[in-house]
Amino acid sequence: MLLSLVGIEASDKNISVPQRTIDKPLLWEPGLPPVKYESIPPVQDLLFSSEEIKTYYYMDPPLLWEPKAPLIEFDTIPPFPIYILNCDGSTYRARVIDLPDNDNVRTNLNIITMQNQSFNYVFKYNEKQFVSCKTPQIDWELKVVDPRSDALAILEFSDCANNSDTITVKYFAPKVIISPDYANFGIVKKGNSVFRDFWLVNKGNDTSIIKKLELKDKTQGFSISEVSLPITIPPMDSVKFTVNFTATEEGKYIDSIGIGNGCIFFNVAKVETDVRQSIINVSDALFEDLPIKTTATKIVEIKNYGTVDLIITGYKGPNNPAYKTDLPEISELKPLTIKPDDPPYKFKVEFSPLLEEVYHDSIVFFSDAFVTDSIAILNGNGIQPGMISTSFDWGRRRIGNEYPAGNQSITIENTSDGDVTIYGFATKVNKGGDVFIFDWKHLENVTIPSGENIYVPVKFKPLDTGRYELVLVYDNSINSQTETRLSGVGVLPIMETSNVVFDTSVVGKYPYPINDTVRFKNVDWEYGDTIKINDLKILPNGDEISPDSNWSRLGFKFDKKALRLPRILLPGDELEIPILFVARDTGIVSAAIKTVSDIEPEDTAHIYGIGVNERLEVYVKQPPPSICLGNQDTIDYFVENAGNTFINVTSLNIKDSSQQFGFIDSSNILGFDMNPGNKVKVSILYKPNLPGISLADFIVYNDTKFNSIAHNKLEGEGIQKKRNLRVELTQDNYNVQIGSAFQCNIFLEPGDDIDVFDIKELALNIKYNGGIIKAEPDEIRIGELLEGKFQINELGIKDNPGIIRLKLDTLRGIPNERLSGAGEILKIIFHAYLPNSKDSSNLSIIDPTVIPITNQCVDFSDKKTITVQIDPVCMNDIMKISINSLNYGLGAINPNPVGAGNSKVYYSIGLDGNTKFEILNYDGSSVYTVTFTNQKSGVYNFDIPSAMLGSGVYWCRMTSGPFSSIKEFVIIK
Repeated sequence: MLLSLVGIEASDKNISVPQRTIDKPLLWEPGLPPVKYESIPPVQDLLFSSEEIKTYYYMDPPLLWEPKAPLIEFDTIPPFPIYILNCDGSTYRARVIDLPDNDNVRTNLNIITMQNQSFNYVFKYNEKQFVSCKTPQIDWELKVVDPRSDALAILEFSDCANNSDTITVKYFAPKVIISPDYANFGIVKKGNSVFRDFWLVNKGNDTSIIKKLELKDKTQGFSISEVSLPITIPPMDSVKFTVNFTATEEGKYIDSIGIGNGCIFFNVAKVETDVRQSIINVSDALFEDLPIKTTATKIVEIKNYGTVDLIITGYKGPNNPAYKTDLPEISELKPLTIKPDDPPYKFKVEFSPLLEEVYHDSIVFFSDAFVTDSIAILNGNGIQPGMISTSFDWGRRRIGNEYPAGNQSITIENTSDGDVTIYGFATKVNKGGDVFIFDWKHLENVTIPSGENIYVPVKFKPLDTGRYELVLVYDNSINSQTETRLSGVGVLPIMETSNVVFDTSVVGKYPYPINDTVRFKNVDWEYGDTIKINDLKILPNGDEISPDSNWSRLGFKFDKKALRLPRILLPGDELEIPILFVARDTGIVSAAIKTVSDIEPEDTAHIYGIGVNERLEVYVKQPPPSICLGNQDTIDYFVENAGNTFINVTSLNIKDSSQQFGFIDSSNILGFDMNPGNKVKVSILYKPNLPGISLADFIVYNDTKFNSIAHNKLEGEGIQKKRNLRVELTQDNYNVQIGSAFQCNIFLEPGDDIDVFDIKELALNIKYNGGIIKAEPDEIRIGELLEGKFQINELGIKDNPGIIRLKLDTLRGIPNERLSGAGEILKIIFHAYLPNSKDSSNLSIIDPTVIPITNQCVDFSDKKTITVQIDPVCMNDIMKISINSLNYGLGAINPNPVGAGNSKVYYSIGLDGNTKFEILNYDGSSVYTVTFTNQKSGVYNFDIPSAMLGSGVYWCRMTSGPFSSIKEFVIIK
């Protein structure tokens, strides 16, 4: 055959190489790549001399076939993970798919794991549906444990051909805090309002947007103002807002402030205050009858019955000049302050009538008291000289007692110039008047000399609640209209309480006491009265409840000093007694607190507590498993409620840095409820990935107060034996001639007994320098150790960069056959070629890798490789070499996977000419073709037309001159 040869390259010395025509025998067979020849002129003595002058010749054979699909002879594509990351760091629609989409080539998923550097992430997938080397795709999920902290997940996905892909998922938590994170507004008087300023502080390096700022409870009287959402906060900046509080009722108020960015929301600051009130009570000044042009004096008292200072800022009155006081100036600048424990503030009121008439007046005090009796009523009656009588109002007095008048008498005075005789008296008003007790004989036929008095002792003894009044008029010798008014109200204070039943307490767990409150309340009703509680009595023996910091024999205690006894309770007030309880034994205990006060009968509050034995046990009955790497076993752990009280297991976790243990039933992670005596089996999958002892911690989170984190050790052993490989040539040395063939043998060396592991499938990868040596499929054979027992399947050869992949399977029909013993497992005949460029190495390491399929009980990683060297070539020799590139190249597709925008493909061509690109779909059909004509040698790029293609897996094939290459890519929209 006559071949047209054209010289296309000269050395750096610009030596012209003429065109020539030569006759050569046909050195290629149909179906092989185009053949490239190289002629070495006589000036070159050795192939690898530094003075190279080369002339290249190309021969284009006829194209006998057109590929219908990309040629993928073995699995070289790693698994392809896809996911959507939610704003809270969790994943959505996460899945990993092993590629390629060819059941005969794809090896399926093998290992799915989260690496140790990960933190604050929980990673899970359905392990019950996952079978190594059988499952082509599976869903997975990531969830952030604490969304207030950053999280990192490094996930590795590999298939059974050792192709792997690692992805990194990062979650950056909001860096906004509230300053301060705690604020106590202090003691606030009922009816007042206070406020505090807070700041939203962005401590991160990025701008933050706050879309939600609110209180958790919203019923505690707090409110947020001076803020408009959303709030944009630049890095290291802050925004002020205000929290207001309006005091409406007495008590303690607690709330928390939360922030959210539209994705996550959490409470970050606490607010607290204590509402109290002052209570003003002003007595009256009742002067009754007083002769004109005389003066009488009464004392008026102002009392504070509240729990905070009473601030009086002014007063008004009296308006009638008949009344005068010694009150000082009181104003907002000079307030009068009366503390809760202060004695009453007293001042004088003088009454001096000038006319014969009734004088009504009052003094009104202005204060910050919420519950008030702030008016001093002033009453007096001016009369002409004659006979005058005192009246008396006992006010509100408890029934059943006897109360004398202030001077213990009715006083009748003769202010006339002569004697006055009282012949008797009549009853003008009588409302239950029999409660007023006096000797009526002292008011019949009695003469009072001028300027003298008579005294009639009188007492008030109400037997029932209600208002009482008795008005006496006198029959006298001077016809004086004098009256004596006796009045009073019978009252009965009522105290109520309720029994307290404590929740169950774990025996002896003093760091976790249960608290509750005993309340004694003075009932507010029409005829109620104050109650003075002087002391408290513990029943039945006095040692059941401790009044100090020590625990009593039953486990009750309270702080008696903090109650500030004695205490006066106004109607509606309560005495609150906080009590702590820790059981000292199982069962029910009881005690009582009885008041010692000024009322009868006393009230008693009964207190009950229940002691329980709270014990959660975590144990395993079976011995730790010992299994081969890659295999799996189940360990059954038991969580048992061994106490006598209900336990809520809130969640389960496995602390395993090596990711070798996992839950079989993922629902166990969410926890479960346990009644006393209940036992729950939790099955844990052990899948060793490292040889030796595997240790982890099985953690059970629960609501027990003393042992809220129960745990037990997880243990297993991963078994893997070691066997060495050895590579040998059948010839004595490792130097080979270009154009020659040589045999390479791979041996399994003696070592540990591996018969018990039942190895029936092996995957072999043999790496070599595909630029100088090559192998043909029919020249790869079973070695003597496996001959007649195993066969070669799924053989694939890729000369660039140089790798042989195959499987060794046991022959069908041979029962109980497995890899056993030591010896030759594979024979390969390689052919030596001239290096395909001046930069090519003349050395090739032959490096085998043997992996048991679905069985990692044996490690074949230790091996003895060999290095083959191509001998130098003498001048005038023309040898066959392999084409793969001469300044030609198809670069990576970036980015890959391809999104909605275009991805670029960079490529280079070595010779001027046309360049053709084809996009092939999953079945090898061409869906897009473009040809660039008359391109000069150089580097170019080409846009993947993603807009016209749907989601899926594609291949890009480039053809230019003698060069052809294929790249895989994925489109995800």
